[in-house]
Amino acid sequence: MSSKGFGTLANLAKIMEEASNPESQVREDKRESKPKTLQKIPPGPHKKKVMDPKRKAWHDRRLREQVETLHCPTQPPQPPPTLSQAATRKTAAIVSNGFLNVLATAKDAKPKDGTKRPEAWKRKPGDPIF
Repeated sequence: MSSKGFGTLANLAKIMEEASNPESQVREDKRESKPKTLQKIPPGPHKKKVMDPKRKAWHDRRLREQVETLHCPTQPPQPPPTLSQAATRKTAAIVSNGFLNVLATAKDAKPKDGTKRPEAWKRKPGDPIF
């Protein structure tokens, strides 16, 4: 080992002996720790981030537009439309006929075929796979 590294075993033994001594100044727990420095905050008003004036104007205009659309609707609220019984019955008949037509076409769409492909373990050699 070089003398630049840890040194010889004798030097290491001396260091260990010195570190085991409770009154030794070599021990880390006996060293005086430096006080931590706190970040100094200058007194007075804080500096705010500078914003581009065009961007600020656009942002303010956008906020104003959003507030106007939320609080001042352009059209007064309209009452719900009154429906006659005849119109309601006609609409219900159209919708129910549509559902019945869909169900009828779904039943007739694809008839089940009785022949199924044989499972892999039931096939015999020479039978087609597909």
